[in-house]
Amino acid sequence: MANKTDYSTYLRINDLLKLQIPLTEGAADELLFIVVHQSYELWFKVIIDELSRASSVLHANEPWLAQAHLKRVVEVEELLLSHLRLLDTMSPEGFLAFRDPLDPASGFQSFQFRAIEFLSGGGKKAVLSYDFFDDEQRAWLKEISETPHVWSGFEHSLRTTTGASAQGISPIS
Repeated sequence: MANKTDYSTYLRINDLLKLQIPLTEGAADELLFIVVHQSYELWFKVIIDELSRASSVLHANEPWLAQAHLKRVVEVEELLLSHLRLLDTMSPEGFLAFRDPLDPASGFQSFQFRAIEFLSGGGKKAVLSYDFFDDEQRAWLKEISETPHVWSGFEHSLRTTTGASAQGISPIS
């Protein structure tokens, strides 16, 4: 008889709920801030997977298969925008109640966000020298920066399926 996995065990809910650890006491908005940013990072993981899949099929001359992956990226990004609206519910005072212990931490330091830039075709190798990435993050980013990305896949697919060129079109507007 096969073991059946329950919801909490499969999703590791107990582990997940232990990851929200405020740095301050009594800052009511800090939990919201942590959950929003942790969920961003989880959704970034999905975006990275979808961009990698889209790039692969574009480079394999199967552009029609990229549509579903890229549509999912757009939908996740829409969801992330709604997360930002949640942060708008914090008052400036509520944010300042826990901001000082976070200094100099910033979303700018998200290595997954940088991976999304690379996978999209707009990443800059200079970010690999940022000192806030640890060695493992930096090595992963370097690897991602050297893999084919969505933009080069688009160019490749356009050139091989139609003979057209993407010259003059910029991947970043």
